[in-house]
Amino acid sequence: MISPAPKVQHTQGIILLVAVTMLWGTTFPLVKETVINLSPGALIAIRCVLATLAFAVHLRDLNARLLRNGALLGILLFASLATQALALETTMSANRAAFIASLNVILVPLLGQLLGQRVLVRTFIAAGLALGGIGVMSWEGGVFGIGDFWMLCDVLSYATYILMLESVTPHHSSQSLTAIQLLVVAVLASLWTAPELIGQIEAIGTNFLPVLYLALVTAATTWLPAVAQNWVSAHETALIYTFEPMFAAGFSFWLLGEKLGVRGWLGAAMVLAAMVLNQNQTSNVTLKVVSFSEEETAIQAIRTAVFIDEEGISPSLAFDEHDKTVEHILAYLDEQPVGTARIRYVDSQLAKIENLAVLSTARGIGIGKKLMENALEIVEQNHIPKVVIDVPGNVRAFYKKLGFDTLSEKWTEDSIFYVEMSKDLLGRESSLQELEPLIIGDNPVVLRTADLSFLHTHASVDEPVNISS
Repeated sequence: MISPAPKVQHTQGIILLVAVTMLWGTTFPLVKETVINLSPGALIAIRCVLATLAFAVHLRDLNARLLRNGALLGILLFASLATQALALETTMSANRAAFIASLNVILVPLLGQLLGQRVLVRTFIAAGLALGGIGVMSWEGGVFGIGDFWMLCDVLSYATYILMLESVTPHHSSQSLTAIQLLVVAVLASLWTAPELIGQIEAIGTNFLPVLYLALVTAATTWLPAVAQNWVSAHETALIYTFEPMFAAGFSFWLLGEKLGVRGWLGAAMVLAAMVLNQNQTSNVTLKVVSFSEEETAIQAIRTAVFIDEEGISPSLAFDEHDKTVEHILAYLDEQPVGTARIRYVDSQLAKIENLAVLSTARGIGIGKKLMENALEIVEQNHIPKVVIDVPGNVRAFYKKLGFDTLSEKWTEDSIFYVEMSKDLLGRESSLQELEPLIIGDNPVVLRTADLSFLHTHASVDEPVNISS
């Protein structure tokens, strides 16, 4: 089965995440109304028990890694749901809570920095702008209240959840991962509210329809991100989630008659401006196809910094005789070269993408992904049907997001375990025999394929770097 092209997968992921935000937007007014009669713990327990039933069939064929990752995600999800419910149990408005929840667009990249990703100066500016906006919104009610505190805890929990979900989704079935998460949340919420749960039975019956709806939303919004984040990065996911306050404000106005005052709208505008500023950080990234002779200095500087200085790789592996004849791609950040890759055509059916490297100061903002996607597009335009790559096993998740499938485990070199992966681009192989040869200058050449060997072993998942062995 041929995986959809990266752009198609990416678009599908965006659509799913927008649907998630719309569904979330409907829950804020419902949760605020329901917690008047039901305790937050009871509401979470009932909705997650019902949601778990929808995915119970996927609790089969479990393994230790799946259980561990699902349990950790479930704990983070429970913390997010619990603190959100506690916040809405206070006097804070539902739409104000939704705007505060959108701070994860700032926290995701900031927490990502703690995991070794790069955070640009504009991200810190955006963080300050967003925090200022939250301050303006908080003062609308006079003081920073307990509801605001609980919502900030919700933001921290869910930002961590987004980052972890991005790293584990390629390794597991989305349905099984969702089932375990929901089960963990249901158990934790039941333990939290056990003493009062029996006394809440009448209230549960009275509010059964809203609770059932919340359960269905919980099931859908736990599963859909587990699918979408196979194709959409954590940073972009956080940006898409900024649609939530708009949906929440609309539904709160429609269902509860709420509205923001002047300070509320000003603060909300500051938060939204911060989100846009933060997520535009790759707007100054450009890619250029070059020859080795054109940009030899820049290519050598990047590879030397990454492969030789940072990784301690032999210069004979960082550079070889193919450099002068293959196609190179350079990535520029603010007009400075920060990343490179090359395409080497092996024959009329295979191509290799080699020597992908991103400087440590430019990682964490998707440059490695842009280089790979651009290289894949070039290979496809040349009518090459297949790319086979050799990558360290610890970064295969990055390539799975780009549509690569594992073929086999290959070898260990310098204590690095490699796997062979491939991606079908055109969905046809037999017709390739009829392709005309590629003409370079006056010489016909046979088209060839790409291989990614020796990926940077310490880079973040979305910014691998590698050299050909």
